[in-house]
Amino acid sequence: MAKKPVKGRTYVSLSFSIPPEGEEPINQAAAELGMSRSQYLWNLAQKDLYMRNLLKPVAAQAPNVPPRIRRNKNKKTPSNGSH
Repeated sequence: MAKKPVKGRTYVSLSFSIPPEGEEPINQAAAELGMSRSQYLWNLAQKDLYMRNLLKPVAAQAPNVPPRIRRNKNKKTPSNGSH
């Protein structure tokens, strides 16, 4: 699923040119991944920039949710892996 823009974050608009035959494959790849074209291209750029150590991953903030409650701690699960 496509990520929504982060509220309060600043974005910039970039423009570039490609041969016409590149547009449809980019649109299709983005749609198959559930992303907008901009999200798809940024995702590709991020991967390349991370590999080159030009961009540092931003640590994801943990969601503000209560801790998980474990029930039936002493219950044994079947040895065949089914629940």
